[in-house]
Amino acid sequence: MESTNNTTLPFTIITDATGGLWGIACATVTNAGQVIKNGVIDGGTYNVVLLLYSGHTVYHKNTSGNFYRYTNPGWVQTADPRIAVESANGTAITTAGPSIIDATLEAWTLVQSATASVGLQIATNGVIDSVTNNVVLLLYENHLVYQENSGGGWWYKSKSSDSWTLSSDPRVPPVTSTVTHYGTTAPITAPTGWTVGAFEDFLSFNPSSTTPYATTNENPAAKWFLGIGGYGTNGSYGYTEGGSSEAYFCSPGLNGINPFSQSGSILTITASVPTSAQAAKMGGTYIAGALSATFLAQCTSGYFEMNAKLPPGVGMWSAFWLTASNTWPPEYDILEQVGSQPNVVTTTNHYGSSNAYSGSGNYNVGVDTTAGFHTYGGLWTPTYTATYFDGKLIHFNPNGFSGAQSLNGSFVMFPIINLGMGNFGGGTVQPSELPVALQIDWFRYSLLGPQ
Repeated sequence: MESTNNTTLPFTIITDATGGLWGIACATVTNAGQVIKNGVIDGGTYNVVLLLYSGHTVYHKNTSGNFYRYTNPGWVQTADPRIAVESANGTAITTAGPSIIDATLEAWTLVQSATASVGLQIATNGVIDSVTNNVVLLLYENHLVYQENSGGGWWYKSKSSDSWTLSSDPRVPPVTSTVTHYGTTAPITAPTGWTVGAFEDFLSFNPSSTTPYATTNENPAAKWFLGIGGYGTNGSYGYTEGGSSEAYFCSPGLNGINPFSQSGSILTITASVPTSAQAAKMGGTYIAGALSATFLAQCTSGYFEMNAKLPPGVGMWSAFWLTASNTWPPEYDILEQVGSQPNVVTTTNHYGSSNAYSGSGNYNVGVDTTAGFHTYGGLWTPTYTATYFDGKLIHFNPNGFSGAQSLNGSFVMFPIINLGMGNFGGGTVQPSELPVALQIDWFRYSLLGPQ
């Protein structure tokens, strides 16, 4: 019969849940005792003074006062399960001494390295994790152990034997949208503890204006710029990408060529082949479009979201990005996607006078982004950026933006949504596949923290 909870030796035999029999072998002159299971001495145990059965698990304690938990086929140092309890959610330590107890009762502490440049390191059950250094915070959140280093980087583990996984501060809410999708009037709300800075559901958006501006519903005094703000006449200009497929971002005010249309709450940007008359007016090979929230030109941080259905097709180039109003770089590409790879999204940070880049990543999101509406989000803080797809973190850049030109409060940026065309890894545009459209259901900007 299995021993009762908290049975202890040396006074009895312990029977575990599988019928295994545990005891302490006879002591020797140099060894106070060893664990014996089913008559076989465990040669890896020494100076055992206590054997304990708790929570269907066998523990032993040695003469130094250290506890170990049996995890077939070996022992892992832990705390006394009779007094140790899992730390509360949100427990945080910043100095050597205090400990965090995880769900398996492993004890996590910070230890000051003898090498000044290494700083604080993490120790689990007294064993220092040599890959950790300059740790400024150890945090227990949702049964995971997180660390933050002096550079603002975040990583987590679920247990000590795992490798560290790149992450972000779990106390910053993984922003999931509460907005109703697909043409329904949406509540103007933000995640708990956040404040809506701007919201657009496009229900009364007027893209047929003869000027390159349209009024936003959230703030009638603000204007959307139908083009890329700060470029070209009336927001319209031509560009060549990768030596192929020149296209024109057209504003409605340019010779009557309008890539924008609106129905219900859906704003559509259509890529198409111009008529000969249109081509003569615009001088480009294809018609495309861009939408700029220049009324948000003073943003220095925040969470930017777009709910959209992306267009398919070789050479189609959808983008949702931030850039500075007075210089370039910097640039934060929340989303870049080519229509020939509908399940892959790309995110990149551009910085520095020579346009270096940091944290670029291509992610297979597991769904066809051209088959339905999805939410694309970018969190920009003074120390890092985090990119989300349908509310799930897909990319984290712990260094944010660095280099000669920094975004850490040194620049302000505004968001842009555009459908471009060209050789951005997607191949040459195929005229027979046109027209195609980028459909936008809503846009939201949330400020960090209560304002």
